[in-house]
Amino acid sequence: MKDKEIGKIYETKEYEKFKIYEWNRNINVATLNKINKSVTENGWRVEPIIVNDEYGVIDGQHRLKYARENNLPIYYMVRPGLTKDDCQMMNSIRSSWLA
Repeated sequence: MKDKEIGKIYETKEYEKFKIYEWNRNINVATLNKINKSVTENGWRVEPIIVNDEYGVIDGQHRLKYARENNLPIYYMVRPGLTKDDCQMMNSIRSSWLA
């Protein structure tokens, strides 16, 4: 049985198409520094940001900001219907890797 396709990943440098909601978490300089360190060590290998059908960022505002500031392509996936509640849930289940 073939797996069901549920989304596609896109690449763009049209950063202005994305919307940052007032309820997105504030940009944290420490997080941007972690992204920079990862890029320095491994290159630009990031997971796609997740946006809703309005191109509102649900998960990935730090990756988007870093890409914009460094003229890198941003990878994104559109998941229609996602809301503030989904944003809060996605951000609350993330945890740091222990090396």
